[in-house]
Amino acid sequence: MMPSLKLRTKLALFYAALFAILLASAGITVYRIMALRLTAAADDNLVDHGAGLWGYIQFHAGKPVLTYDTSNHQIAYFVRDATRYYQLYDAASGELLLESTDSSLMHLALPVSEVGRRVGRPGIDVIAVEGVALRLRSALYQANGHFYLLRVGVSVEEDLVDLAELKRVLFLLLPVMTLVGVVGAWWMAGKVLRPLQELQNEASAISITQLHRRLPHRGTRDELDALAATFNQVFTLLEDAVRRMKQFSAYMSHELRTPLTVLRGEAEIALMRPGPPKDWRGLLTSQLEEFDKLDRVIGRFLLLARAEAGQIEFEMVEFDLCALAAGLGKEMIPVAMSRGISLKVACGGEARLVADRGWIERVILNLLDNAIKFTAGGGQVHIVARSAGDRAMVEVSDTGSGIAEAELPHIFDCFYRAHDSRPTRPGGAGLGLALTKWIVEKHGGVIQVDSRVGAGSVFTITLPLAPPDSSESAATASSLSIAD
Repeated sequence: MMPSLKLRTKLALFYAALFAILLASAGITVYRIMALRLTAAADDNLVDHGAGLWGYIQFHAGKPVLTYDTSNHQIAYFVRDATRYYQLYDAASGELLLESTDSSLMHLALPVSEVGRRVGRPGIDVIAVEGVALRLRSALYQANGHFYLLRVGVSVEEDLVDLAELKRVLFLLLPVMTLVGVVGAWWMAGKVLRPLQELQNEASAISITQLHRRLPHRGTRDELDALAATFNQVFTLLEDAVRRMKQFSAYMSHELRTPLTVLRGEAEIALMRPGPPKDWRGLLTSQLEEFDKLDRVIGRFLLLARAEAGQIEFEMVEFDLCALAAGLGKEMIPVAMSRGISLKVACGGEARLVADRGWIERVILNLLDNAIKFTAGGGQVHIVARSAGDRAMVEVSDTGSGIAEAELPHIFDCFYRAHDSRPTRPGGAGLGLALTKWIVEKHGGVIQVDSRVGAGSVFTITLPLAPPDSSESAATASSLSIAD
């Protein structure tokens, strides 16, 4: 599929095409008008020549003779011009009575049959003889009760040369002016779209922590100012919604954790009293486990809310990801063994990066915990850490039940839990992977998953390696906000 063109390119191409069409249409119109005017001028000249020349033809004893005052320069010039190409025919017999020298040299005389056709349909015809284009007019005149056909011609070679020159100029101007039109349209499109680009830059600078900012008004009162005003209204509503969300998060943190702490304390006191019935002891132990689970869910929910609200900062330090992954893998081996799962660690070499060690540790532990949680006894979990080019990579794989293909695009969404027909399968609130993805992406990394039902899953995270001068970079970015 062809890539979509940018709006500026589309506008430039559209206006350039429109300009080229208008220019071509104007050129064709000018050419046609010029041709019609030259033709009309030649025809008027033929009419004047024919009428004037007939006035100087005299008949003596039935023979036509061209008679005029040679001492009159104007008349002499007119007769010379009018008689360059002419013939006089007897309309009845078709006999050629008079003919100019040029007409005789170019063999312009008509056959008798053609004279009869011209007598029946006098008019204008165009011929080319020896490379010379001539336009001739035939007209009937009467003298002494007898009809004669006078045929007068003029050369239109100069007119054709002028038209050819005009055509050549138009063909040269069309591509040149089209190119000028393309450049002008590109420049004009950029000028028209520049305020929109500036508006886009201003809008992209507004983040979740910069909702107090507003788009500027240019004072032109045009559509862009109206658009900026509409966006500002939306930002005002969004700012109010985020403020209310923060208030709700703080309220939830206080209102939920306080009673949970009280209930947990009361359950622990009841459990510590001597001689509680066994059924009560089991019930209280179950309640404490549920309290812990609910506390973890609320903690993750509030942590994710703080993250999305831009209230969490990273403490950037340089460390070896391979060493961190190997250490965490070894710490989780007893947990895996208690469930009958084999956990293997394969981390070699060194992969140093500048990141928040605590957050990256949380990512790896979350992936390991999920791999152990969703793998049945007798299964295997592997963790591999290495460097690949300019990236550091951690891969956590298991031989668990896997994830259906339809579920894969959603497993990193908040509160999403994959469907499972087994009621005994452990689950969570659907926040762990969402938080994991957020941590990885905020460190400039990528998390990917490859899974098949019944064959297990492979989670892979890649992070950028530390640059050579990472020690200075870590010092200057030791307290990097996620809003940056």
